[in-house]
Amino acid sequence: YIKDSNALLQDLQQLPPLPANARIFTADATAMYTNIDCDTALEAFNFLLDTYAAEIPPDFPRTLFMTVLGIIMKHNLFQFDDTFWLQKDCTA
Repeated sequence: YIKDSNALLQDLQQLPPLPANARIFTADATAMYTNIDCDTALEAFNFLLDTYAAEIPPDFPRTLFMTVLGIIMKHNLFQFDDTFWLQKDCTA
């Protein structure tokens, strides 16, 4: 873990001499995952269920499935270490 740019510079100064052809790369990530818009995702599932209807068992509980999927996507609560988080921007 590198706290900020200053910490990175301090770490780099501690490196031993590097070969002449060595290159150092960094990246600063603020969002590790893209967010999936809930309405778009639910529309995509409906499209797939329509498109592949012939391959889906006739007793598949589509309405229940879509309802549960919507609840899961719009109320995603997860644990990270000893904290709990609510995903506000649909799902990742």
